[in-house]
Amino acid sequence: MKNKIIFISILSFFAAGMLWGQDRSLPPTLHKALSSFEKGEFESSVENFRAVLVDSDLSDYYGDAYYWLGRSYLAMEDVDKAARNIDFFLNEYPDHRLTPEARYYKGRILFFQQEFEKSIQQLNSFIEGSPEHSFVANAYFWIGECFYHLGHFEKAEQIYDLVLRDYPRSYKVEAARYRRSLIELKQREQELLRLLRISHEEYLKTIEDFQRREKEYQQALSNYQRRLSSASRSGDESQDEHLQLEREYQDDLKELQESLRRRDQRIAELERELRDARRNGGAPVVIRNEENQSEIMELLALKDRALENKLFLIQWLDDHEGEGK
Repeated sequence: MKNKIIFISILSFFAAGMLWGQDRSLPPTLHKALSSFEKGEFESSVENFRAVLVDSDLSDYYGDAYYWLGRSYLAMEDVDKAARNIDFFLNEYPDHRLTPEARYYKGRILFFQQEFEKSIQQLNSFIEGSPEHSFVANAYFWIGECFYHLGHFEKAEQIYDLVLRDYPRSYKVEAARYRRSLIELKQREQELLRLLRISHEEYLKTIEDFQRREKEYQQALSNYQRRLSSASRSGDESQDEHLQLEREYQDDLKELQESLRRRDQRIAELERELRDARRNGGAPVVIRNEENQSEIMELLALKDRALENKLFLIQWLDDHEGEGK
């Protein structure tokens, strides 16, 4: 953040320089202070602006000194001291030529203090009071930043769009375009997380239902095998028929098990993709994940139908066993 503040401070210094019209008649102390600020030597500029304030002969420049002290402290990221000097300047010099800029920087300071709602109010007040000022585009951008940090992405997007549309020559255009792209990514990320949450809950419920039915199948199969073994020991005359049915059943079961094994493998792959998507949280996988979730549910449905076939075979064999007796 420090480099950003310094860059903005130096840019605005050149704008302020035009206000003086490169006036070489400025007192040497003030000229030296402004020169230090221009060079990014902010500690030196603070020292020189303070020197202006203790010189009674320079009382006509006290307002300038307080304003630039606030700007120097802001560039040094000493936000509290910046706020005190800007506030003092606004209270004591309401008609100063630098008052509009000071109102703008007051909004910036509130942003850095994370007083986003107050910053929005202050920056809007600056725009309303100075609608033709060269800092208006910047003010709109920082209003967008406030909405962004408050999580009001739709409002932030509207403000960034305003900067892009109405102030295409502003140096904030690239920053606004970048922020807008971040908002699009965040919106798509939120939609992805919503889909994952809903699909994951459905997936867990389907898994639970499947495990319950698989347990029922295992119990039914165990009961059938015990009854078949009992019939074999008693010399039942339909033993050959039972053995033939058992062989057919085992063949069908192997085929079903192989099909289920392939489906289980595919489901495991899709589960890994889902976990990766949740870790990444990135937009490029949103559509693919939605398709994968649908495929998982379809595979689980196939698994469930295969389970129904298993139970049908067991019941059919059980019915025929009863008829044989």
